[in-house]
Amino acid sequence: MIASAWFVRSVRMGDTHLGDADWDGRRQVRPACEPSARFTPLNHLPLHDLYYDDQSCADCLATLHRPAHTRRPTLTVAR
Repeated sequence: MIASAWFVRSVRMGDTHLGDADWDGRRQVRPACEPSARFTPLNHLPLHDLYYDDQSCADCLATLHRPAHTRRPTLTVAR
């Protein structure tokens, strides 16, 4: 498994995403929740622990507990 760390995309709630912990500071981060949506993080060093519970992306958290080959797209049910 590739080591992951947290990267801040914005200061909005839930906009801190998991990415490759070996990030070198020059390339954009590929978030675990949507690898095609690359971004330049606000933090200069990868974060291994977050300060606030609402800081992390829920979809990135879900990837921590599910192997890549069994991941499914997030679906919403409205009643």
